[in-house]
Amino acid sequence: MNRISTLLLTLFAIFPALAAELTLVKDGKPTSCIVLPDDAEPVLTFAAQELSLFLGKISAGEKPLIVSVPAKGLVPIVLALCKDKKLQEDGFKITACEKELRIEGKTSNGVLYGSYEILKKYGGIRWLFPGEEGEYFTVCPTISLPIGTILKNPDFTYRDICKVNMHWNSPVWETWDWAVRNNMRFTSSSGHPCFKTGLAKYGPISEIGGHCFSPLLNSVGLTDENGTRLSGAALKDHVEKLFAEHPDYYPLINGKRVITFHGGAEPQPCTTNPDVIHIVAQNVLKFYEQSRPPVMLVFGNNDCTKWCQCEKCLAIDPEEEKAAGHISTRYWTFANAVAAEVFQAKPDLKFNGWTYQNFSEPPKGVKPSRHIGLVMISNHRRCWKHALDDKNCPTNQWYYQYQKNWNDYDVPLYTYEMLSRAGRHFIPVEKNWVDTLRFYKRNFPNFTGMKTEMSCPDGTYTPPDDGYFVLNNWRMMWQAMYLGITFQWDVNADYEKVYEEINSLYYGKGWAGGICDFRALLTKLYMDAPGCWGYGHSTPVGKFLEVPGAKEKLCEYLNAAEKAAMADPDPRALAHVKLEQEFFEKTWVAAYDDYVSNYREVKIYPLLEKIKIDGKLDELDWKNAETTTRFRLAFGQNPIRHQTGLKLAYDADNLYVGFECLESRPKELKTTVKQHDGPIWEDNDVELFINDPLMGGNYIQLLVNASGVVCDGTVTAGEAGRGMTRDAETLAEVKTSFAADRYFVEMRIPAHSITGTRFSPGLVLKINALRCRRIGDEQKEKKDETEMSTICGGTPHGVDSFIPVIFATPRKVAPGSRQEVDT
Repeated sequence: MNRISTLLLTLFAIFPALAAELTLVKDGKPTSCIVLPDDAEPVLTFAAQELSLFLGKISAGEKPLIVSVPAKGLVPIVLALCKDKKLQEDGFKITACEKELRIEGKTSNGVLYGSYEILKKYGGIRWLFPGEEGEYFTVCPTISLPIGTILKNPDFTYRDICKVNMHWNSPVWETWDWAVRNNMRFTSSSGHPCFKTGLAKYGPISEIGGHCFSPLLNSVGLTDENGTRLSGAALKDHVEKLFAEHPDYYPLINGKRVITFHGGAEPQPCTTNPDVIHIVAQNVLKFYEQSRPPVMLVFGNNDCTKWCQCEKCLAIDPEEEKAAGHISTRYWTFANAVAAEVFQAKPDLKFNGWTYQNFSEPPKGVKPSRHIGLVMISNHRRCWKHALDDKNCPTNQWYYQYQKNWNDYDVPLYTYEMLSRAGRHFIPVEKNWVDTLRFYKRNFPNFTGMKTEMSCPDGTYTPPDDGYFVLNNWRMMWQAMYLGITFQWDVNADYEKVYEEINSLYYGKGWAGGICDFRALLTKLYMDAPGCWGYGHSTPVGKFLEVPGAKEKLCEYLNAAEKAAMADPDPRALAHVKLEQEFFEKTWVAAYDDYVSNYREVKIYPLLEKIKIDGKLDELDWKNAETTTRFRLAFGQNPIRHQTGLKLAYDADNLYVGFECLESRPKELKTTVKQHDGPIWEDNDVELFINDPLMGGNYIQLLVNASGVVCDGTVTAGEAGRGMTRDAETLAEVKTSFAADRYFVEMRIPAHSITGTRFSPGLVLKINALRCRRIGDEQKEKKDETEMSTICGGTPHGVDSFIPVIFATPRKVAPGSRQEVDT
């Protein structure tokens, strides 16, 4: 080969773009036009508008024209659907030749995502956070792309966010823009009023259902034969008439048919009644007809663990499920029956089942039918600190097996992940989220994606759901939101590269100036702390700063970042660094200060006399006992309205426990459960959690409603919220009593049932105490009256957060010499 040929090949290798490139904008002037039919559907029209807008914006020049016929002298950018067999739903194909650019998709959303790919890959734009504040690009007067073809399908087909704490019909235009610009295919309520004002342009999936068993039976939101919309008084009249004529449609509970109105804390209808199946299926079809396609039904139970106890319903439960307290076969039998009737009429409806509450486990007596398009895995108890397959994490040991069991059922799955709580505590979960997605892709081939819940920054909120931590929910975990959605589209993207890029944009000079080190140490402290972190079983956030010098080092990094960001020409950099400081102070630092000032070890004293279990707490030993109070709300930051006091005492053979619960409406407390080991958690109740260090992460849990009915047993480490191993007989002797402004719960628990032996001074146990205040009855649960509080930082489960209880030697107290402040 001669030297000239070698030189030419070298030049082509170094500068391939010189050989084959298609220019869309040159020196701020469009060299292209976007071709779109006049009757194009909303999503394609929006794709053309976005492409035109941002080509002009990035080049700081004119926007390319949107035309129905190619303009002479301009490169046509054609947006169209195609039937390429390599394309999957939402995938796109970009074909660039010398005279034309084609952006194609199997669906209109695929074309939309392909348009954004041009802008991101060749225009360099990023949308890190909803709104113009989160939009980042460097002006590029000339925008070109190489000749050739790019074809990309999403790695996960289900990519969605559930909006929480906000009005269901609240518009969130900035969040919706952010979502589709980052290739998310979200769902929206089929009745959302914004469908009339532009929501359709995003191509959302119209979602119907939710907690919907009773609503579908009762035709909630539909019209009756007279054209009256069934809501409010009209719904009440309709349901009462239906119940009077067909009580067998409704659940049999404790030998009596019970009327149910809504999908909240009410028992399920009689799911084996063929008329119920038919009515529910027909009402699904009515909602389908009112919805904009594509339509997805999320077929969820009423938000209650009670199911019909009629003979026919009970006969469906396999013996193995009865012994475990599971209803899985019952749920899937009902779902299959409804799906079969719906599918016959509308085979294009996406029918989603779910796993939840007492039907989380795969059913033993039936499998989800082929008509069930997806199954939502919605058991929220996983640990977000450890890897999903971490064999040293008891929570994820169970969760991994649970996920694997469902994957092995060979049905399409997606998960519902409750990450909003991590945001409110400023927890760095972004790497764990991406690692989880990669784990799903690698190990669970039937997992199709993830639904994440989050409070949108542009949503409409009202008290009590409008507090600081809700309104800043998204911003406090913006990295996780961006990375989670990005890696659902391309799970094999370079994490370190993307992480470095987005943070360098968001914090500007503040990133290398200190935020990079701050986030690294924040993550290390979180990951290295003992225990798990997740929904309802978290290590207290305050413990993360127990490492000597950690708080000071983090503040040092933040101060350095602020100084560096001051020199950044983009004012957003300094603003974002200051927000990082603010979030750190309001979460980690506040939690640490609270933890240090409130950390207690409780001393428990042996009896001087005898205690009679009568629910009155009036003996000398109760006056001698320390009172542990300052209960705090679980899962929330709002102030508590009804405080509780806890007292403990012991003798060699028994633990004595007394709850004193302030109560403004004691006669209205919800106490519907009458049988031992029933679902006490649905009533007004108090709960005691006891851990002996010899039990490892396992613990005893006792639940007592205000009538003195008990549910008790042992919970295995990592299985909080999924039931317990129960004894046939009641573990504790319990009595309750009432006063005008409070009520009392008194219990005696045998020592051998906790430690297997007698109590003696020097023993240390760990405890938590919880109170769930509920006012109402089966017909009307008053949500605003519900208040759940604990003595352990607001967290119900999680042994790491329990308070140490030290069994002390006798304290000699002369009668009347000790003054105790009454709670």
